[in-house]
Amino acid sequence: MKKRRWLERDGDGDGDGATGQSSEDCMVLVADPEVRMRSIAISGMIAGARGAQLGPVREAMQRRLWEEQEISVVQQIVTALSSIFADETTTSCLQRYYLLDGCPEPIKIRILASLVRICKTSNEHSEVVAALQPALLQDLYGKNPVLRMWGLKFATKFFEQQRNKSWIIAALHKRFFDTHAFVRKAALDAVISLDAVGFSFLDGLNAIALRLLEDHVSESVRLSAMELLRLWVMEVQAGEITASQQREINYTYLEICTMLTDPCTRVRKEACRVLGTMTSVSQKIKLHSVNKKSVLVTSGDPLISCNINGKSPRTAIVAGAFVSAVEDEFPEVRSAAVQALSSLSLGSKEVANAGVLGLFLDMLNDQDPAVRRASIQALYDLAGCGVFCVEDKHLRVITATLEDQNNELRHAGLKLLSSLKLPTLVMFESAVQTLMKCLDRHPQDRKNVYEALLCLGKGHGSHVEALKSELLTQVKFVVNGEKGLDDPRLKAILNLCLPALRSTGWISSLLPSEMLSCKRITDFTKEHAPAESGDSSSTVLIMVQQAIKCALRAGSVSNDNQRETIRGCKKSLLVLERTSLVNLGLLYMDCLQLVAQKNSAKEPDHQKLGSVLGRMQTCFSGFSASGALQLLELNAFYIVIQVEDDSELVQRFSQLASIVEESKSLSSTSVASFSLLQAVEESLRSQSDPENVSTLKAAAASFWPKHDIVSASVEEMRADLAVNSSSFEHRLKVLMAKYPFHFTASGAVHHITAGSRIWVQMELEGFPSQYRCLELERKSKEDKLVEFSEELGFYNVPSVSKAALRVSIVVELAKGKLSALRGPQACLAPISPERVIYLEGS
Repeated sequence: MKKRRWLERDGDGDGDGATGQSSEDCMVLVADPEVRMRSIAISGMIAGARGAQLGPVREAMQRRLWEEQEISVVQQIVTALSSIFADETTTSCLQRYYLLDGCPEPIKIRILASLVRICKTSNEHSEVVAALQPALLQDLYGKNPVLRMWGLKFATKFFEQQRNKSWIIAALHKRFFDTHAFVRKAALDAVISLDAVGFSFLDGLNAIALRLLEDHVSESVRLSAMELLRLWVMEVQAGEITASQQREINYTYLEICTMLTDPCTRVRKEACRVLGTMTSVSQKIKLHSVNKKSVLVTSGDPLISCNINGKSPRTAIVAGAFVSAVEDEFPEVRSAAVQALSSLSLGSKEVANAGVLGLFLDMLNDQDPAVRRASIQALYDLAGCGVFCVEDKHLRVITATLEDQNNELRHAGLKLLSSLKLPTLVMFESAVQTLMKCLDRHPQDRKNVYEALLCLGKGHGSHVEALKSELLTQVKFVVNGEKGLDDPRLKAILNLCLPALRSTGWISSLLPSEMLSCKRITDFTKEHAPAESGDSSSTVLIMVQQAIKCALRAGSVSNDNQRETIRGCKKSLLVLERTSLVNLGLLYMDCLQLVAQKNSAKEPDHQKLGSVLGRMQTCFSGFSASGALQLLELNAFYIVIQVEDDSELVQRFSQLASIVEESKSLSSTSVASFSLLQAVEESLRSQSDPENVSTLKAAAASFWPKHDIVSASVEEMRADLAVNSSSFEHRLKVLMAKYPFHFTASGAVHHITAGSRIWVQMELEGFPSQYRCLELERKSKEDKLVEFSEELGFYNVPSVSKAALRVSIVVELAKGKLSALRGPQACLAPISPERVIYLEGS
């Protein structure tokens, strides 16, 4: 009755009607006399098998496998076992069934398909593979083509174990030329899959694959044959190519070129891809395939004097084969042809100029966006390799891509234009003018236009220099115009000029009397400079270095003009944001101003000079070798000029000797350009000379620094400070004046220099300052930050109604052998913002 209800419910369905029944009910009916009922029962067992039921279901299926006589049901059981139980037990069961005498071929096919699926996910079936080998080899030569095909698909497993190349080739050879196309493809795919696991098939297989290129029945066979040829070529190119192999590669290249006219689109596309990998082909052969005007290669040419499969290469029909490919009616073939030509042309100006560049430029007008994109990329690659010699006619075609309706293609065109080496100033001006027009026509592309101008300026410094006067005039005009910095032309010009600003003194001539404009330009470059120019600090570095260069050049002018120039350069830095680079630049300007006082009627401020030098030495680190030497030379200058008595200067020779010793340790930079250091060293060698001191003083009197000390690696010591709470401004009741007032100071010190002494300074107006030393030290050179938290007390709080306690972090300027500080007290320099605690008396 149960069976009849199932059949009545299923009717003429697809056999899944038992899926709602329990596995136990299904296992009872797997032996039913009706074939359809057994099939339904097996489907029910599969659908109902869960967890602990899997064991009984497997046993029932395996038992039924050996008892079942109906082929369709056996196939169903084989599929179910391999899908649910893909393990060693299942493969062993299927292997034994395959080896049964008289096992029907349809069941063998299903078993092989199942084993292929199982073996793809696991390599732990070597015993099963070895046991099937004799029977499988026999079936490879059987009459059933489907069995031969699945046999080949599974055969790769025991081919991998065999590790005998000649035996494998012998086993597959007849199947390469099977009467059925899908078997031929399976044989090729078997070899291709073996290549993926490290097999080498240099000998013989290229001839087989070349012969199969002429398989006119199946495009799949031709595709697999080309893939096998690609693998063969890649393997040959990976080593040292012999003369014989070179001829075979040339021959193969010409044969694959004939596939560019294949009736199948996929074959033509694959032919382009394979040809693009054959970079070792002789240049003459490449020229033959891209030039349609003349036949450059004949069948008797020594470059291809080999006879494969008893045939000579078909050179006549190959001439200009790529021209046909780029004119193909299908865009995917045209795109693949462009990519292949790009690969073959890299590093060869002769091939590029033999018509390839013309083809690429023509393809920029292709109706398909993918083809245009591939053409732009090909030209970009050629430009990067230096084989693209740009002419005026080329530039006109390339700039036309900037008007493409596709955003991505316009961006690609901008990238291409920025990569070109434009030989003439006229072409450079034309490119710049085109980019300027893009600012208004395509506002959404402005960022890409700025980047393109930056790259053009970087690669054409001489052209930018030639346009200096015109560009500076435009900058001044736009800065003072209605839009100011909002005018995209200003941003564009600045990006074009930014690379030149790194290496020239343009900044000193850019509105020198209107330093606010320099600040506006600096603010722009910090915000808009592309990634190539670095972060905003790199732009600030340029501005600081240019201001210092301008100030250093003041050493050659009169004294009044000298001080005025330095003052103007310092003002240009005062408008910038106070970064470590700017702070160091300002200190150096102070040094230059103090050095310039040596020849003036005004008495030099020795104490200020010593304080400035001490701050530069203590609070900054990461100087370049030349910057460190310049700082040492300034120390030597300070020591010499601060004393008037010759005998006192002689007593300072030990300090000067320390400076000379330190300068010698900086051996990476020559001291030849540091005139005062050389004079000091000479004085130390000739101390017995009575004119020695006078000579040294004369050298100091004529001294003027020549080197910058600011570099990208410089870091400034600074501190973060918090007291009691994040507001920093609150009122606390002071109970009795004789008790100290306690508070908590916490924060961090960045870039601590070696040997620095850090203090907390507490100041109350009208009372002596109080200090607390912080024992801070970096654990390693890599530590950029040291944190602290201290309970502090300010003693002798005055009995006043209100007071403000000012707290800051200060550093004690070094008093080592190179210190510029002299005197009983060390100088302290603040390195943190000041925090205020407001007090109220009780």
